[in-house]
Amino acid sequence: MARGVAALEDSVGNGHAGVLYLVAHLGAAVMLGVVEHWRDEVREQALTSLLELLDVEVLTGYETYVTRGVRVDVEEAIHRQVPEAVPLLKSVIDG
Repeated sequence: MARGVAALEDSVGNGHAGVLYLVAHLGAAVMLGVVEHWRDEVREQALTSLLELLDVEVLTGYETYVTRGVRVDVEEAIHRQVPEAVPLLKSVIDG
């Protein structure tokens, strides 16, 4: 499962180039779900991958998209999820 999380990270961005793709915010949501429901190395990989997503920028030209008439700012969507997940992240730290 940890390899699957790492593969998800690779599918939503290119850490070597320092860019994210349109679906990065969806990947962040999945990673937060993994943090909540899995343990040990799977959780650790999800946290590491989430940190990687927070550290890079969206690929130029793909910063936003429109779905169902709603404009989505990819970077903003990622950064909004983390504060919303603070209670979850604190519970992980507290064990």
